[in-house]
Amino acid sequence: MSKPAKRARRRLERSLAVAGKREAPADLARERFERVAGASAPCQNKLVDHTAMGKKKKVDPSRLVTIPFDDLVLAHSEIGVHRGRKYGFRDVFGFRTLRDLPFTKLAKKVKAAYTGEDVPKHKGWPDQREALRWLVDKGADAMYAFKDDIRVTPGPSKTYYIVGGNHRSLALYILGADGVRAQVVDDY
Repeated sequence: MSKPAKRARRRLERSLAVAGKREAPADLARERFERVAGASAPCQNKLVDHTAMGKKKKVDPSRLVTIPFDDLVLAHSEIGVHRGRKYGFRDVFGFRTLRDLPFTKLAKKVKAAYTGEDVPKHKGWPDQREALRWLVDKGADAMYAFKDDIRVTPGPSKTYYIVGGNHRSLALYILGADGVRAQVVDDY
């Protein structure tokens, strides 16, 4: 992404924060970004509205692709704010945003906190830990038994953005897996 496009994206994120919105609907955000950055600007990272991700369906297991954790990047600016949890991983671990963050950067912090090596003092950690514990207790095979698959979309330089299944991916990392088996989607 070019420097002007990055600046435009930061301005957009700041303007959304000033307006008191956590995220604008994806179409509006993308439209504003393209208007500011120019329609021809290469937008490698789509702005994601994680509350409206469309229909999810299970695919045949033979169509899942194994992706190493080092090739994963987070697509959402925040994860874990649902099902009654007020604070997500961004807040708990003090990141400005999780969007475009290498998965392993967050996963290492989460694993250290989960195992008790470096527990964050943030009041949102107990709820996030409980959600992860529920998944970790089920085991690695159960991560692929849910009604929808872990979903990724291709990014630049052989990377993949996680667009669905963030907690399951973190649980797999904690369990010591080498990567995730995910459904590759182009449109999310």
